[in-house]
Amino acid sequence: MDLLDTIRTRRSLRAFQDEPISRQTLHEVLAYASNAPSAMNLQPWEVHVVLGEERKRLSHRLLQSYRERLITCGPGSMTPLPDRFIDRAKQCSEGMRPLVRRMGTDFKTYINEGSLDFYGAPAAILVFLDECFPLERMTDIGSFLAF
Repeated sequence: MDLLDTIRTRRSLRAFQDEPISRQTLHEVLAYASNAPSAMNLQPWEVHVVLGEERKRLSHRLLQSYRERLITCGPGSMTPLPDRFIDRAKQCSEGMRPLVRRMGTDFKTYINEGSLDFYGAPAAILVFLDECFPLERMTDIGSFLAF
């Protein structure tokens, strides 16, 4: 598969099988990503991998906090979104709703709580930017994540 085919057929997943991923695989993926370009080769990202029971505990705490406070970090929660973004979100949600219904949950719960449970992924990779860096270095993190 060439690069253009890879880009064209790319997709995001929101449901994962409950199968562990090997530490070696994670290490290899992160090693490749660490080759991403960054300003002055600073590589300002800090990566934390959360697996297994630790990932489940993190999800539990996130879900508990969400349910207590009913705070959402979804698009439009802070300021209203322009119509062009709302239209894209509606299109996406219309395609997802039948699948989410088959999973036995409602769409809003799936989106809000699913994200806090990492959609059931066996591992979560959390990427941070040290506060000593300006927000412009988020472009470096974008390169790392896209790699």
